[in-house]
Amino acid sequence: MDWSAIGPAMGNLVLGMAWRKKTRPENVTRHQARARILDALHDEPGKNLARICDELDLRRQAASYHLHILERAGVIQSLERPYTTHFFPSHLRPDDQQGLATLRRERSLEVVHAVRKRPGLRQHELLDLIGMDRKVWRAYRRELTREGLLEEERMGQARRYRATARLERLLDLMRQPGGPS
Repeated sequence: MDWSAIGPAMGNLVLGMAWRKKTRPENVTRHQARARILDALHDEPGKNLARICDELDLRRQAASYHLHILERAGVIQSLERPYTTHFFPSHLRPDDQQGLATLRRERSLEVVHAVRKRPGLRQHELLDLIGMDRKVWRAYRRELTREGLLEEERMGQARRYRATARLERLLDLMRQPGGPS
């Protein structure tokens, strides 16, 4: 029997066991940077890499590394969206992650706040209020209604918008430190 092949295989097995022990949730959060990242995501789920780096004063490469470790350990989850990736504590449901990622866009948040202040707002009034072009609005409207954050009511040619119960629940999640239990 050729024992030379067993040596590298055994080494990989030992390294794999060490990696699994190192990436247990209770072990990964002992590192100060990872604990700070996790606290920041519990306080405001859905942050992207740039925002995490800015708020925690971390270098991009270091933050990416720590986010990777946290995700590999199952402590956080990532959601890739066009042009960015959002990070969430792993206890959040995937549909909540989608909705929160949508609300992390500044213009989306501006739209929903305007609609919440004036339920039943007509489309042209809304666009005038927030200063948005109709062509730009189409993409926001599609996303906000698809995610169940706004209801669109058509009355003849006029369209009116209302906030949904799901939107209110997600806004509460954004405001509550620690998110849902």
